[in-house]
Amino acid sequence: MKIAITGNGNVAYHLIPALRQKNVRDAYEVVQITTNADSLVPDADIYLLLVPDGAIYELAETLRLPNKIIAHASGATPLKAISAVSSNVGVFYPVQTFSKDAELINFENVPICIEASNEKTEKVLANLARLLSRSVHKINSENRAKIHLACTFANNFTNALYSISEKILQEIPQADISLLLPIIEQTARKIKTVKPIKAQTGAAMRNDTVTIEKHLQILQSEPHLKNVPQLQELYRLFTEIIRNR
Repeated sequence: MKIAITGNGNVAYHLIPALRQKNVRDAYEVVQITTNADSLVPDADIYLLLVPDGAIYELAETLRLPNKIIAHASGATPLKAISAVSSNVGVFYPVQTFSKDAELINFENVPICIEASNEKTEKVLANLARLLSRSVHKINSENRAKIHLACTFANNFTNALYSISEKILQEIPQADISLLLPIIEQTARKIKTVKPIKAQTGAAMRNDTVTIEKHLQILQSEPHLKNVPQLQELYRLFTEIIRNR
């Protein structure tokens, strides 16, 4: 089956090379990659919209490919957003973080969430997903949005915390984010066998008020930290969340 792709963002950067692998090419062939949806070839079987969420809605207003299989790759955008484009619409959502500066993703263990307007479309997208990944799931729009929210906490917000950690370390000679890599890796490794709530450690978990106050004092006094009062608020908020749990 022929695949046409529009989009050149982070998802496209990683997914296109994966779709060009031999085990995928045996059944599916990428015949076009474009950033201009108006120039999409008319003879493809599957059209993947690898564009930002807002662009999905914009494309849905004008793009019409009757009877073709059309799928977007968004976690938060419902299936119905593209229902006017074709009678065969779907979602092909890889549960992963994608950055162009990072090494190419191996999709073998990346969960891919599938949703479709009918059984035929679902089967085609599921078969494509199984050529890439060993973890394929049929998930409706409502639950996919919840998965996307969970990803936001687990990935986007966590990465923002890494940035804060890096900022805290920046005035310490010979210290940078690499100093934290072992604890970051061990934290991720633990939740493979221990529920996160059981793996929680730290001053808040112990109700160690002396250490908590020391941390707040650092945030309030260090010149490069005290000008960001949200850090103190964030520390207090996380402390209360952990204490309450």
